[in-house]
Amino acid sequence: WIVPGQNMVLQDIGGMKVDSVDTMYVDEDEDLTITASVFDVDVSNGRAFFTITIKATSGVVKLRTTEGLIFLEGQDNSSYMHLRGLYTSLNSAMSILTYRASPNFYGNDVLDLFVSDEGNVGDGVVLTSKINIPIEILSVYNPDIFVPDYPVICGEEEWCNIPNVTLDDPDRENLINIELSV
Repeated sequence: WIVPGQNMVLQDIGGMKVDSVDTMYVDEDEDLTITASVFDVDVSNGRAFFTITIKATSGVVKLRTTEGLIFLEGQDNSSYMHLRGLYTSLNSAMSILTYRASPNFYGNDVLDLFVSDEGNVGDGVVLTSKINIPIEILSVYNPDIFVPDYPVICGEEEWCNIPNVTLDDPDRENLINIELSV
């Protein structure tokens, strides 16, 4: 696997192995673009089939393209996918991986990438490689906005009740400060 700008090069399947990568950072509710590829010295024409498993614990991953891929499990733009394709098709799909954490989620996640050559190259022995990419999703202040779907009519300088109002802020664990304006 190669992820430019993140100090990671993983060449297994007959090459050098790197077992860790620097943490990647993204603001909550934003996309993180990861570029990755598989490198196998035994593949000369790109016609060998490989399988890839991509898993995110608290988010989803979208491939650049799904052309030429067979989804064995899961689907694109999901938290889990297990797919098969030609070496060239898989590299095209992974040339841009877009990760997005679950809505309003912040904290730590891990993107797991697992590849197998299915024994289709080299001496026929199945070779695999795995890398875990740590991702830290940074909390972002999200102002709460409430707009009732019914009219609220109050006289000047009178108290006014707004029925059926519930406030929840997933970014805060303590009291919520409310400011009203008209």
